[in-house]
Amino acid sequence: MEQQRIEAVTQILKQLYGLSCPPRGINKIVRETIFFLYEGGDSCKCSFERPHFAAARALHREVLSRGERFGGRKSQVTYDHAIPWDTLGDSLREAATSYEKMRDFLNHHVQGVVILKEEDARLSKCKLRRRLPAGAQAHDMLARYQKAGIAFEPEDEAKLRRKNP
Repeated sequence: MEQQRIEAVTQILKQLYGLSCPPRGINKIVRETIFFLYEGGDSCKCSFERPHFAAARALHREVLSRGERFGGRKSQVTYDHAIPWDTLGDSLREAATSYEKMRDFLNHHVQGVVILKEEDARLSKCKLRRRLPAGAQAHDMLARYQKAGIAFEPEDEAKLRRKNP
């Protein structure tokens, strides 16, 4: 199943990048393609299995203990990509040339994280909302969070470290 999804992402992106006149908003089309086909879409956005910022993990446990749904527009949490999309452009275009490159790219660069909205604001304040800190490795999924002082529980940090090549 995962192989089919990665192949679909590869083919869709290959077609988009091959257009002589790409549509306006192509980056959004690319993000949504990867989000729905590779990351699992809205139903998995705030999944308990996804890495969470420590306070978001605690909140998730609390909400689940009350038998309530976690996440949603009115929630205190938001979905973030450990490596911002704005830093991936050329690498993603190169990855779209083959299934193997796309598989490796997705596995090493695409990971959703659940953080508090106030932590999202901290990333913005540190000017790390759309970029990695200066000198960070292109695949370092913890770089922005560490620079902004956002901590993860050890098991969640380990999930992010495992994705690094």
